[in-house]
Order: sequence, then structure tokens, then C-alpha cells
Amino acid sequence: MLELSGVTCSGKSTKMHTLSNKLGVCVLKKHYWHFFLGFYWLLVTCNYKKINFIVSKVVSSDARLLVRAKVFYNVVMKFYYLNSSKNLIVDEGFIQIPFLLMLPKCSIAEFFKLFNKEIGKLNFYWSVCSESELTNRILKRGHHRFVGKDRCYINEFIKNNLNIKKECEMNFEKINIKFKVLE
Repeated sequence: MLELSGVTCSGKSTKMHTLSNKLGVCVLKKHYWHFFLGFYWLLVTCNYKKINFIVSKVVSSDARLLVRAKVFYNVVMKFYYLNSSKNLIVDEGFIQIPFLLMLPKCSIAEFFKLFNKEIGKLNFYWSVCSESELTNRILKRGHHRFVGKDRCYINEFIKNNLNIKKECEMNFEKINIKFKVLE
């Protein structure tokens, strides 16, 4: 399984289709049942500490219950993708979890430490774009976390995403994780 991850609105979906054609690999179509398989894999492959990390970070990811439910759903699906042996490419795979959870710096380091084995199995591409490009895309496209929020919140969201990207890249380097950058 290949995955394409990176900052929200960095062009992952567009780049994924180009990459899929170039590599001759089909794109994984997401289905609701991936959540149930992901939940199974989360319970079977993770110890209490990992499960507690995921659940506690989902709870603190947003004050709104519906946003937290969507985050939990998306995070759990990543465990299915991680354990799938299919030759496919997925948009927003396992390494997308820090972005979904909006993890602060110390929690990103903890995520990489806890899930070092899982991250080491990944074959992924990292989508990047400039901050101005990112801002333009986010303002044009919107995001489910922006419902009822003002421009100040959106600016903070962008800043947090860029910080998460930076911290992930530092952790990739720290534990010698190889990835391919797509601009």
C-alpha cells in the first residue's frame, strides 16, 4: 500500500491521481466498512498505551462532538490502510494522523515514538506546497473544521498545519524514515 500524506489542502488528491497514472497503481476508494476493519486492526495490533493515545487525542482534537466523531472515524480507518496488503495508493494514509488530531509538537514526538514500528512499514509520498498556495486553497475550498469559525481561526489552523508538517519532517529525519516529496 502506498500513501500520499501532507498538509491539509496541499493538493494531495490531485497529485494522487497523477501519481496513480504514473505508477500504474489504482487509487483506493474509501468505504465506510474500512472504519470497521480499521477498528479491528486498532484493537488487534495496538496495546493499551497506543489506543489510549489515539482516544485521548481525538477527544482533545476539537471541542465540537461531531468534529471529534469525524476525526475518530478517519483516524481509525488509517489502521485498515496500514494493514492492507493490496497494491493501491491511498489519499491520506497513516502518517496523516498527526494532522487529523492537530497534534502539538510534544504529542507528535510521542506519536512517532509509540507508532515507530507502524511508521517504519510505510511507503509514502509527502505532498508539499507554499504557504501562500496553501492559504489560497484553504480559503477557496474550505474545511469541515471551519464551520462557524472566523478568519482568525482559519489562520491558526494553517499555522498549526505548517507546524505539524515541520515536526513530522524532523521526526522522519530523526528515525531515518524515507519518503518521496511531491510538489
